[in-house]
Amino acid sequence: MKSMCLLVVCLLSSLALTSHAQQTAYETSADVAAFDTQGSPAVQQNNYSVNSAPSSSTLSSSLTANGFTMNFNGYAAADRNILHASSSMNIVPPANCTAPCANPNYMSVFSYGTYDELGVHAIQVGPGDLLSGIVAYEVTFNLDGTVSGPAQMSADLIAAACPMQGGSCNSSGSRYDETTPLGPVTFYITPLNPSDPSAAFDAFFGLQTEVLYQPGSFYGQYGTIDFGDTAAITSFAAVDGNHNPIPGVEIEYSDGSTWGPDGFVATGTAPTAPTPEPSTFLMLSTGLIGIAGTIRRRLKG
Repeated sequence: MKSMCLLVVCLLSSLALTSHAQQTAYETSADVAAFDTQGSPAVQQNNYSVNSAPSSSTLSSSLTANGFTMNFNGYAAADRNILHASSSMNIVPPANCTAPCANPNYMSVFSYGTYDELGVHAIQVGPGDLLSGIVAYEVTFNLDGTVSGPAQMSADLIAAACPMQGGSCNSSGSRYDETTPLGPVTFYITPLNPSDPSAAFDAFFGLQTEVLYQPGSFYGQYGTIDFGDTAAITSFAAVDGNHNPIPGVEIEYSDGSTWGPDGFVATGTAPTAPTPEPSTFLMLSTGLIGIAGTIRRRLKG
């Protein structure tokens, strides 16, 4: 299934935060965008939110091109250890259209939420040399939602380890469509430095949903894909070469919160949101999978 962001250059607004890891434990973003790529002229709508605290974004509107109107709704939200993205649209043909008249436009609405935990590192709480045995970081999400309608729909989920000062990320992601079973999904993230696998990194997580219309008959072109506060991280662990969690090793966030064998323990204080200031527009030409580093640079300015 093609993604709208693979077909066109997606124009996403951005903000730059004035603080860094020393002031906040995590950062989030939420964005909803809708596109008509072959109208005259092409049109795009976008709504975004970026914070060092929970983020949310809602957009409900319509786009019209060549007499065809796309009514759409999108909602995205992100908080610590949880992501939300839902998108829906329906196409309304011109009044003088007799089915199946052709809609020449590519039309799409997509929503995404991202969560960036800053300064993640493994700590040893048991005896022996345990940290050198880390081969990967295992992250499990509980992914649940609803998909309805005949339009093309997909969801992308990504987890990544990224350098704290910027650079290329080690990422793992999956795509879900109308036929993909949902439920628990596990990713394995390779440490940035295999010779020092317990070194601190920024953990990036993203969820995007998209409903896409491609040129053809307008008939039946509607759809909804909704992941309502259910893309939640349920475990985060350091694992060995057999993907077994290493006893005596826990994952610690920069504010002291930890992931251990009994789950997440929020022992740190909540982050303080700095004052955001406008930055430049960012051009993206790929889907969510593979752009963790790009989005993180947008968050950090």
